[in-house]
Amino acid sequence: MSTLTVSRELKAYFAGIVDGEGSIVISKNNASSGQLYLRITVVNSNREVLELLRGIYEGGISTKKKYKTTDKQCWTWQVSSHKAKVFLFDIYEFLIIKKAQAEIAFRFIETFEEGKKIRGNTEQRKLLKEEMSNKNNYNLVN
Repeated sequence: MSTLTVSRELKAYFAGIVDGEGSIVISKNNASSGQLYLRITVVNSNREVLELLRGIYEGGISTKKKYKTTDKQCWTWQVSSHKAKVFLFDIYEFLIIKKAQAEIAFRFIETFEEGKKIRGNTEQRKLLKEEMSNKNNYNLVN
């Protein structure tokens, strides 16, 4: 994680990007363990913005597949677990559209992480995943 101090203006800008072009989700690990984790994703056609996010908060950038030759090239920046937590704490006060998802994410974060020990039970995490999915689906239709 970068040791740079991120300005309030930049945090507000990142929050706007997440509100408009991003997602906050609780995902299931593909490994056989099936553990749940927090993931924040931003898709954008301006790679420079995503490089800025990666330079400060780490994570990874991947190229989105173009389905038609007329599609604009886009990239995806993704950050998860502890790095997602740090990013979310930085942008929370500026979120508008995804503030409710961030609040669910904070409750999810409380169920894990004190060192490496899992504090919360799996049922609580599953319920939070379902709540997050419902909230994300609600935002798609309303």
